[in-house]
Amino acid sequence: MILPQLQEALVVASDQMVARRRRRTQRFRLGVLTSAAVVSLGGGAVASQSLWAPLLGWEDGNRATVSRGAVPAAQTSMLGVLRRPQEPGDRGPAARSALSWLSSRYVGVKLEGVRVVPAPDGTSSVVVPVATVRGRAVDARTATSADALCLQIALRDPTADDGGRQCYSTAALNSGEAVLVAGQTVRGLVPDGVSRVRFHRPSGGAYDTAVRENVFVAPLAALAGTDHVSWLTSTGATRRFANGTTTRAMTLPVVTVRTPAGMHDCGRSRGGVVPKRISCGAESKRYRPALGVPQAPSQKP
Repeated sequence: MILPQLQEALVVASDQMVARRRRRTQRFRLGVLTSAAVVSLGGGAVASQSLWAPLLGWEDGNRATVSRGAVPAAQTSMLGVLRRPQEPGDRGPAARSALSWLSSRYVGVKLEGVRVVPAPDGTSSVVVPVATVRGRAVDARTATSADALCLQIALRDPTADDGGRQCYSTAALNSGEAVLVAGQTVRGLVPDGVSRVRFHRPSGGAYDTAVRENVFVAPLAALAGTDHVSWLTSTGATRRFANGTTTRAMTLPVVTVRTPAGMHDCGRSRGGVVPKRISCGAESKRYRPALGVPQAPSQKP
């Protein structure tokens, strides 16, 4: 019988180098799909579950371990993304890249529960159920999280640096705490029935972001000034959190945008960032369209 490691080596097309923390350690392009057996039943066809053996963790042996156990019913009953069948995209480059960052702190990664949800910004959100997360578990009132749901970011370029991850208990998810702030985005996991997440500002107004397969993604810059959040259903009704409240506080980091040298910022309504030789006003408003650069769309109120 061919070992999974040997099977994977046979389908690896090229090596990829990972910056920083890997100290130029090689990683293999990950994953293997063996052929699925197809069995005819009463004129129908049923495909058996194919073997998938991606490499987890780092080449120095600091690897996560795999569990073939089922995803807990408490999680599958709450998240439709876990109930749908695993598709080829759930085992593709985004999933393999995310799994390659899981160190030995992640004990019992449930590979059959891995799901990939593409985001509008070109990244992907990867949902990874894990039996135990040890040490610096983020869901964090204890040092170890059991039956954790980890949300990872897979960047556009799988050879780039780590996109970030955070892990949560099912209780934290039901309480609206499964939120990951990384780079220039805020994303999170929400239970079934939530169609939109609304970020509120104390002065009034809000920013809504849609939910796709239990995952939402919003640009961090658009959420400036928001300090609490609510869940909305498809009818626009407010869905309550586990503690019965309809809103919960959420503090987000302040985004600081630096103006490049030699440029100045005339403001969104007056042309945006332009060279200092361009005066703010009519000249600055003509400048970017003249270059064929579309103006950034205004944010929701």
